[in-house]
Amino acid sequence: MRDVMAKGTRSKSSSTEKIFQSQNGEFVSLAVVKELMTAQELAMKSFFSTYVENTNKRIDKLTEEVKGIITSLEFSQAELKELKMKSEQLTEITSHQHKDTAFDIGNSSKRIDEMNEKIKELENKTEDLENQSRRNNLCFDGVKEDANELWSVSEKKIKELVSSNLNISTDEFSIERAHRVGKKDAAGKPRTIVAKFNNYKTRETILKNKKCLKGTNVFVREDFSQKVLAKRKELLPKMHEERKKGNIAFLSFDKLVVYPGTGRIARESSTRSSPKFFSPAGKGRGSASAAWQGPPGNFSDS
Repeated sequence: MRDVMAKGTRSKSSSTEKIFQSQNGEFVSLAVVKELMTAQELAMKSFFSTYVENTNKRIDKLTEEVKGIITSLEFSQAELKELKMKSEQLTEITSHQHKDTAFDIGNSSKRIDEMNEKIKELENKTEDLENQSRRNNLCFDGVKEDANELWSVSEKKIKELVSSNLNISTDEFSIERAHRVGKKDAAGKPRTIVAKFNNYKTRETILKNKKCLKGTNVFVREDFSQKVLAKRKELLPKMHEERKKGNIAFLSFDKLVVYPGTGRIARESSTRSSPKFFSPAGKGRGSASAAWQGPPGNFSDS
């Protein structure tokens, strides 16, 4: 039986070897095939093992890189959050500062306006005081001037001028002081004499009778501050314009007073119309009772 089986096995092995021979043209034993397959299997296992190992290393490296990126992003987000909080705080602080600044500016502007009003008020008071101090003054233009003339000489000249031309005795008035003002003229034109009288009535009498000085080349005018003089100068063209229209027009302090109607109509009229008052800017009205004290004996152009 064993012999039969052995024979069968050898017969089968022999037939298998024949198959390899018929397919490859060479005799290849089964053991060699197994060895080849085993070697191939080991080579494949080694390749896959190396590939997997390399892949895992790459995955680990990528994982570490991703973790680093995530950490960096988390840090950046934390910084952004902190910056946002600081920005909101700064915005709030800036907003409060702007409000405070606007409030301070508003208060400062208000205080400046109040100070400007006070300054303007003080300027007006100073102007009034200056004109009050000039109330008893009169300016005499055209009085001959001597070389190195003393104030006492100027005073004497005014007294002689008034007594000889206006028929006012020197015993009836006194002069507190009289002096020349302004720079000497190269052409020899005499400077103005400003005389301050002790009595306001004397000053008014001289002013009302200044027409008596006609032909002497001496002119008398009121003494005003520079500000008032500038206003009066600005009003002169308007005064001349009103006079050309036939109206009574004259300057009273820093206002132009105009009464309509002259000549026959004015003489026949038993009552006068209310005067018009003009300021240098052409606006505003004064008080008729304060400015008008009856028909003017003469008009002042200065």
